[in-house]
Amino acid sequence: MSERQENSFLKRILVGWSGRLTLVLLVLGGIGLYLGQRLSLELSLTDLLPKNHPAVVKFEKITEIVGGVGYLIVVLEAEDAKAHFQVLPAIIKDLNRSDLVRSAFYDREEYFFSTHMLYYLSMDQLNELDRSIRDNIRSSRSKAFDLGLWDDEESKATKLDPKVRESAQKSAKITPHLNSADGKQLLLMIKPTFDSTDLLRTRQLVKLTEDTLHAHLPSEVKYEFAGRYYIKIADSAVVEEDIAILGTLSIVLISLLLLFSLRSARAVVLMVLPILLGIGMTLGVTYYFVGHINVVTGFLLGILMGLGADYSIHLTFRLRLEKELDKEGDPAWNAISHSGHAIFVGALSAALAFLTLCFSDFRAFSEFGFVCGVGIGAVSISLLISFSGLTKFLKLDKIDFAPKATKFVLPQLETNKSFYTALGITAILFVCAAEVSFEYDFDKMFQHSEKVHELTALVDRIYDRSVVPSVFAVPDKDTAVALEDFLKEHYMPDMIQMVASGATIIPEQQEAKYKILQRTERRIASLKDRWLEQDLDVPAETIRRWVSAKPFGFTDLPIHLQEFLRGTKANSFLLYVYPNRAVKFNTAQGVQSFAAMVRDVEQHFPTALTGSDSVVFAEILDLIKSDGMKILAGILAIVGIVIWLNLRSWSATFTSFLPLLIAFPVGMGMMAILGIKFNIFNIAIIPSFVAIGIDVPIHLTHRAKEIGSGFRAARDLAAAVNLTLATTMIGFGVLIFSRTGVLRSLGWLAFLGTLSIWWVGLFLLPAVLERIYGRKAPASPKLTVLDTASASAPEEKVKTLSP
Repeated sequence: MSERQENSFLKRILVGWSGRLTLVLLVLGGIGLYLGQRLSLELSLTDLLPKNHPAVVKFEKITEIVGGVGYLIVVLEAEDAKAHFQVLPAIIKDLNRSDLVRSAFYDREEYFFSTHMLYYLSMDQLNELDRSIRDNIRSSRSKAFDLGLWDDEESKATKLDPKVRESAQKSAKITPHLNSADGKQLLLMIKPTFDSTDLLRTRQLVKLTEDTLHAHLPSEVKYEFAGRYYIKIADSAVVEEDIAILGTLSIVLISLLLLFSLRSARAVVLMVLPILLGIGMTLGVTYYFVGHINVVTGFLLGILMGLGADYSIHLTFRLRLEKELDKEGDPAWNAISHSGHAIFVGALSAALAFLTLCFSDFRAFSEFGFVCGVGIGAVSISLLISFSGLTKFLKLDKIDFAPKATKFVLPQLETNKSFYTALGITAILFVCAAEVSFEYDFDKMFQHSEKVHELTALVDRIYDRSVVPSVFAVPDKDTAVALEDFLKEHYMPDMIQMVASGATIIPEQQEAKYKILQRTERRIASLKDRWLEQDLDVPAETIRRWVSAKPFGFTDLPIHLQEFLRGTKANSFLLYVYPNRAVKFNTAQGVQSFAAMVRDVEQHFPTALTGSDSVVFAEILDLIKSDGMKILAGILAIVGIVIWLNLRSWSATFTSFLPLLIAFPVGMGMMAILGIKFNIFNIAIIPSFVAIGIDVPIHLTHRAKEIGSGFRAARDLAAAVNLTLATTMIGFGVLIFSRTGVLRSLGWLAFLGTLSIWWVGLFLLPAVLERIYGRKAPASPKLTVLDTASASAPEEKVKTLSP
C-alpha cells in the first residue's frame, strides 16, 4: 500500500467514519464506567504480591488454618467501671449465634494460666517448695512461710529461682478481664470466621455488632471500634471516598485550566470527552482482566486525566494553528495528519514503557503499568478516532478560538546566568537527595486519624502484647515441641516476647504435681496472710488460689482459647509467636531481622507452615530492589530506542535523556526538603515518570535543532509544555489533599517529580541546548519575548526588542 493509499485509508477511518465510531466509543465507555463501579479495592500487603508467590501461598494457608488474622475489637467505656461488665455476657451470647463470629470474649487469656502457674514449675522446683515449707515448720517458723520465696537470715531453707519469683510477682498482677487499670475501659474481642481481607463480611459483622450493642448497652456506656478488621474497612472507606472525590476534582480542575487557557468551552469538551471515553474503556478492561484496584491504580481518573490531556492539548492546539494559517481542506484532518503521527508515536512509547511494568512480580508495579498502558492506548485511540467527528459536531472547524486574554511572556536570560543559576540550585538539590528516606511502618503509610492512634495505643496497653502475632503450623506434636524449644533457645527474649503452643500449653506430670500442691496447701492453711505476703509482695489470697488449683486438660481451657490454639484443622499444631516490643518494625533492620528468623525456622523445620506480615513485607522490599532496577532499565531502553528512531542521532538521544536522569535526584532533593518519604506504594509510580518526562526534552531538542537556539525553543514550546505538565501535576497532585497518608505521598511524589521535570526542562536544558545548537549571538544584546497565545507560534509572532 502506497503512502497516498495509507493516508486515504486513515482519512476514511478518522474522518469519514469518525461520527459513527464515536458513538461506538460512547457505548463502550458507558459499559466500562458501569463495570468500573464493581471493581473492589484491595489494601492488604499480600495483594501486592502474585497469588502464587510462596509467601502469599503460605500466608493464605496459615490464615485458613488460624481462621483469620487479628480481631474486631470493641472498646467499651463506663465511668462507674461496672456497667459494661454487667451487659457483656448477654452481648457475647448474641454475637456467638452468628456464623460470622467464631468466638467473642473479654477474659484475659493469661489469667487462666496465672491461676495454674505452679503446674508450670518443674518437679524439682515444686519439691524444693515443699522442702522449704517442711523445714521451716519444723524450725517453728511456719508463720514466715511464703511459698519458699522468703528472706529469713536465720533459716537455711533454699529459695526458688529469682526468675520464678519474678514470674510469680507478674502473674499476681494479671487481672481476670481485659480492662484498663482504672476499670473504665474494657475490651470486647471478636474473632471472626473469615479473614480481614473480606471487606464485605467485615462490614456485615460491624453492622451486626453495632445492632447488638445498641440492643444491650445502657446509655452511660460508650463504645468505639478498633483492631485489624475495623481499620481495614475504615481505610477502605476513606480511600474509596477520596478516590471518588479527588478523581472528580482533578477532572474539574483540569477542565477549568484548559478553559482558562483556550477560552473555549467547546474546545474543553473536544479535549476532555475522548479522555473520559478512554477512562471508561480502561475501567472495563481492568475489571475484566484484573478484577480489582489497589491504592496506586485506584486513582485511575486523575492519572489518566493528567496523562491523556497531553495528547489532547497538542492536537487541539494544532487545530487552532491550522485555522490561523487558513490552509485549504478540513482543519481537523490537517491537524491529525500533522500531529497525529507524533501523538501516536508518543502514546505508543509511553504505553510500552508502562506495559513493561507488567513483567514485575510486584503487583503495585505490574497492575499500575497495565492500567496506565491500556489507559494511554485507549485515550489516544479515542482521541484520534473521535477528534474529527467531535470537531464537526461542536462546529470548531468553523468557529474561531477566542484569543487569550492574558499574554504569557518569557524573557530570554543570558546563557551563563541561566545555566549557572540553574546548575547551582540543581547541585543543592542533588546534595539534599541523599537525605531522602524510606517509610517501613505500614500504619504510618496510611497515617490514620488521631482517634485511631489513641484507640490502638489503648488496646496495646490493655492487651499488653501484639494483637497480631506470627503463626507457625506443624503436622505433629513432637515437631511443635522441638520448634518451640528452638525459638526459645535462639530468639528469646531478644526477638520474641513469648510463644503460645497447643502442644505445650498443658503441663506434664500434673497428678504428681497436684499431690505436692495438696501437701503445700495443708501446710500453709494455718499461716497468717502477712507472712505469706512478706517476700513476694503477692496477696495471700492469690497464693492460696495457686496452691489449690486442680489439674486441667485442653478442654478445661476457656472456649476462645481452645479455638485460638486448635485452629480450623484438627491435624495441625499451632504456635503463636509474639515479637518483643524492642523489635522496631518501622525500620528495615527490624523487618528484615524478624523475616530472617522466620526463614531460619523454615530452613530447620521444612514441614512448618509459616505466616507473617513481616515476611510478606520483606519479600515486597526485595522485589522492589530487584524488579525496580530491571524495570527502570527496560523502560529507559524502550524510550531510548524510540528517541533514536525519531532523532537518528546518539548525541541528540543522550541530550534528550540527560534531563530525565537529572530530574530524578532533583525530585528526591525536593522530597528530602519537604520531609516526604518513599514507601512501597508511591515508589511504584517512579518508572512512569520516564514516560511522562521524556516528552519535554524530546520536543525541546527537536525545536532547538530546527531553529538553532535552545532559549527560543523553550519559548516556542513554553505554553504547551507548561499546560501539559500542569495537567499532569493536577491529575496526580490533587492527591495531596487526601485524608490517607498513602494517597498523599503518591500525590506529593508525582507533584514533585513533575515539578523537577519542568525545572530541568525549561530552566536547565535550554542553556545546554543553546551551547550545542545556538548560533552566533548578535553584536547588540537583545531581549526576546514571545506571545505564547498560540501553541507553536509562527516566526512572524516573535518580536525582537532592544534593551
